[in-house]
Amino acid sequence: MDIDQYVQEIDNIATQVAIDYDSNEFRTPIEPYYLNENMLSSILKMTDVKRQLITEDEQSQTNMIRCGVIDSLDVDLETKFLLTSIYIEIWGKVCEIRFLQSIERYREDHPIFRNNVLAPT
Repeated sequence: MDIDQYVQEIDNIATQVAIDYDSNEFRTPIEPYYLNENMLSSILKMTDVKRQLITEDEQSQTNMIRCGVIDSLDVDLETKFLLTSIYIEIWGKVCEIRFLQSIERYREDHPIFRNNVLAPT
């Protein structure tokens, strides 16, 4: 997997999580973004790329965040660490997608979007 595929996969998983967010019965306040088996399988394939890309800030965040689904996997600690870091990246992308969805209804009617780069084309 190369960096472009990695970024595309983050987008794909985040989009799916955002779509399923409101109807997801597995969502909890502690783990708002549930990962299913297909998502976990995709994320496992992304660990080699993440190992090369991870920053110190991401390492600090990863040490503070827990994901029950990832913590329960039978993999080594480094892999869990990388999976959690990818999970955080997906989480950020889902927040971005959900924010854009939340303002979608205002885009055409609100004056701020009329003469702005955010205006629909």
